This record gives sequence, C-alpha cells and structure tokens, in this order.
Amino acid sequence: VEFYAPWCGICKTLAPEYAKAATILKSEGSSARLAKLDATIHDKLAARFEVTGYPTLAFFRSGKSTPYTGSRDAQSIVSWIRKRTGQALVPIETVEVLKEFVMERDVYAIAYFENQESREAKAYKKAAAMVDYLPIGITSVVEVKELGFSDGDIAVIIKSEGNNEGFQGEYTVENIKRWNEITRIPLVTALNKDTSQSIFRGEIKNFILIAATSSDYHAVKEEFTDTAKKFRASACRETEANRWCGQWTMYSATTRYISVDPSDQWNASLMNNLLNKERRVSLSVRPLTSRGWIEKVRYRIH
Repeated sequence: VEFYAPWCGICKTLAPEYAKAATILKSEGSSARLAKLDATIHDKLAARFEVTGYPTLAFFRSGKSTPYTGSRDAQSIVSWIRKRTGQALVPIETVEVLKEFVMERDVYAIAYFENQESREAKAYKKAAAMVDYLPIGITSVVEVKELGFSDGDIAVIIKSEGNNEGFQGEYTVENIKRWNEITRIPLVTALNKDTSQSIFRGEIKNFILIAATSSDYHAVKEEFTDTAKKFRASACRETEANRWCGQWTMYSATTRYISVDPSDQWNASLMNNLLNKERRVSLSVRPLTSRGWIEKVRYRIH
C-alpha cells in the first residue's frame, strides 16, 4: 500500500512507476496487489501505521505490515515484492519469456543451467531469495547460448553501462549472493533518493563519494570507471575491501546528511561506515582524475 498526499511531488513522480509495477505483477499472475491510500483523507489510518512522510510504502501480509525498503522504480518494486511472496526467481522457460525478461530490464541477473537440480543451480536459487533490488532469472533455454552463455554461467547485465559481469568462484549460496549484491550496482553511479536504499542496504559498506557537477561527472566518469574496475574483484572476495565510486551532485540534500560542504566541488568523502556515521574520512582531491585521486589525496580524519 502506498500512503500518499495529493500535493506531494515525489508521490506524483512515483505514480507511473507504481502503476507499471502493478501491471507487471498482474501479468505474472502474482497474488500481490498494489493499492494507494490518500493519507490526508484517511489520516487516522495513516497514523495507525505510523506514516510520517510521503510517499510511504508498506507490504501487508495477514494484517502485519513491513516497511518497503526498495528503490522507487517499477522493476525494484516488483523484485522486492516477488521475494516477499516466494517468487524471488523468474523461471525463463521459452524464448519469448527470455526476450521479454531481457528487453524489459536495464539491470538483471541471469543464469543458464542445463540441469536446474544440480548443486550449482540450487545454490543460485537459494541466493536469489536473499538479494533485493535485482531481478534474477534462471533458464535452460538453449537459445541463451547466443548471448555467449555456457552451462553453469551466471551473469549480471547492466545494459545502460554496456556491462556484463560473469560470476567466477565457488558455487556457494554466500558467494553467489555477495557477487549479485556487488555487481548489480554500476561501478560509477549517482547517489540520490532513487538509488540510496539499494546502495546503503547492500553488501558494500565502504564508499568513495566524488564531488562533481553534472558536466564534471560525465567528463571524468570513464576514467573513474576504469579505476573502480580494479577494486571490483577484491570487493567480491573480501568483506572489508569494498569500493564504490559515485557522483556526488553539488547541493544534494545528502551532502548535508554526511556533513560535507556541497559548495566545494573538490570535497570528496570516504566513509568506512556511512550507516552509523561513527567515522568519517574526507578527501581533498586535485585534479579530479583517477590518477590524481590515488596519488594526491590528503586524509583528514575527524
């Protein structure tokens, strides 16, 4: 259920994505239904469920509510609900379903197993139920080989980045879960209200935040992406070695959240634990390039 207010701008932005998610769930035959409630009219009901801001999304099962913790786009909403209704994994049994699954999504995970009862396939299935914010499919359709897949291959695809990350390692539930969590986020991405939930609640705990205006961001993104690739493998293996590079837009409300002055475009912040905000490490970087970032950073711990 979405608790909304008619005057809420974010609610208006969410509306088409929420409607699209409802359509997708209905077409899949899901038992879940999406509803909306005007909290300005039904204020007592909103107060009962402790609604303090708009929009507030809550998942109800047997009268009990669970706060929605996903991003505010259709695919994230659908993926989040699937996992709460026992539909974490999308079975891809025909070429038509394969094409639909691939075409509808920008970011997704897909695996090809000739035998879906194998030890590796079972580990993949269990891991799928443990990862939010990522549509996950499994198939035995041989046509997937045209995409370069072999038996046992698992990949996370980010179409907008032209990125295809293949799983490497031992097929355990924890390894696959961790790999899905890390590779679902582009190497360099914007941190905003739409992406913050999926970033902060994932496996990656350490972030490098890059201060950049919109024009600066596009100019340096490629170089920072090349640098970030060097950390991806270690992030998949080591609990405390995670790295994430992201756009830090000037005047973002989030800069105030971490006590960073948004007026200084060269101010970047590396935080070992953003969630509890117990320790902050700020970086001063000139010039704004990955080489300068590595060689000329000055740490100020406070």
